[in-house]
Amino acid sequence: MIKQKELGTYSGEILTETELTNDSGLRVTALNLGCRINGIYLTNEKGEEENLVLAYEDPADYLTDGNALGAVVGRVAGRIPDAEAEVEGQKYSLTKNHGNHHLHGGEKGFANVFWDAAIHDDEKKPAVVFSYTAEDGEEGYPGRLEVTVTYTLDQDTLIIDYKASSDKATLVSLTNHSYFNLSGDLQSSILNQTLKGPAEGVLELDAELIPTGEVLPASDIFPMQDGEAINTIKKNDHPQLLLTGRGLDHFFVWAKTKEDIVFAGDTGIKMTVQTTEPGAVIYTAAQMGDDLKLKNGPSFPFAGLCIETQRLPVGFSSQGKTCELKADETYQASTSFHFAPRLK
Repeated sequence: MIKQKELGTYSGEILTETELTNDSGLRVTALNLGCRINGIYLTNEKGEEENLVLAYEDPADYLTDGNALGAVVGRVAGRIPDAEAEVEGQKYSLTKNHGNHHLHGGEKGFANVFWDAAIHDDEKKPAVVFSYTAEDGEEGYPGRLEVTVTYTLDQDTLIIDYKASSDKATLVSLTNHSYFNLSGDLQSSILNQTLKGPAEGVLELDAELIPTGEVLPASDIFPMQDGEAINTIKKNDHPQLLLTGRGLDHFFVWAKTKEDIVFAGDTGIKMTVQTTEPGAVIYTAAQMGDDLKLKNGPSFPFAGLCIETQRLPVGFSSQGKTCELKADETYQASTSFHFAPRLK
């Protein structure tokens, strides 16, 4: 089942919320501003809904949000050093919105623009298809890029499908930036929650969090293959973790086995992630302040975990697919999130 409602008019645009539900007890809500997921509700054993993602209490706060809360970020997720991109031998100057660098697609990118939303009201697999066209030169990128992002609810699973094509060679790496917290009430930090995944390498960062070009053993920073509590990172004196306030903000490269990524709460709630992408930035929000007015109370450090599945930066083709896209190619990516309720 699908419902849509208007939340108000902002900057001359109507902010709408689309709700996807089925008979599995999972409910997902998303906004047309940046395709932002503002609710993933799981029904517990008492019949009560528990939201698993951070969301603002006031929808207007999304218009000034600097945290990409629940948003699709692009044209390229992550940082591009010195805001300079080279595509097929030609250099392009991108928007500088993170010091001297380019972050998550620029000032507006894809997170801070309004997308068109078309619904597919299938009883078993309800879906919403968001579409947006980024014009040639937008945020400095070459090519007129046509993008669709589809959210499909299939029983206990949310599937996100990305598709894009450009009339010029360009760079594309899309991801969703939801902050997951499996406490059930979003009041506890993620530190006692665990993460397991096929992480083999991690891109080394310099002091400005830009990849140096080196790939380090992932187990030295966070032994994700064995499944560890997020709290482990606070006890690790690795120089890479000291750069990020003893939190994660690193690109982990998956092993070729492509095992599932499993994020589990101490409540028993579990999220299993499958993706077509070669890796993900794992972000633990270590330096999040207490000034965000969220639905379940004020924000705090380690309030959520982002699993930003995406393409590798330019220069890392030996590790897997990079963000380079030719004019005759179609960008396609898919990531699914399967949710299991708390133990009874």
